[in-house]
Amino acid sequence: MKKPEIIFLNVRDNQSKLGCIVSTVAKHYAKKQKILISVANESVAKYVDDLLWKIPTDAIIPHTIATHQTTQHIVITHISSNINHAEILINLMPNIHPLFLQFSTVYDLFDETTNEKMQLSEMKKKSYQEMLLTA
Repeated sequence: MKKPEIIFLNVRDNQSKLGCIVSTVAKHYAKKQKILISVANESVAKYVDDLLWKIPTDAIIPHTIATHQTTQHIVITHISSNINHAEILINLMPNIHPLFLQFSTVYDLFDETTNEKMQLSEMKKKSYQEMLLTA
């Protein structure tokens, strides 16, 4: 099994965070790749859903919120399952996704908006490195 490429998106403020999420989704959508956006709970799922309908203003990125198997190309979910058999994971959860090894590419935020989030990002980066070494 090939190990996934882990890509950290450096964000220093909330505006850059939102921009990174949307541009990453748009890039892979243009390549017709399946994307799973993993979030912590339903309210975050609704927030990301609204974000993807509003931005980018010049294009529509079709997507859905789901908690069960689906054939949709872009899925936002708060459950720990690859429910659309995506190859791309955008992990917006506070911890690494338990199934991250199932994806070819994993995006995670290296969040520098607060010291606490930066420390959490450092811990996540270290966890990915350790998990990839043992995989």
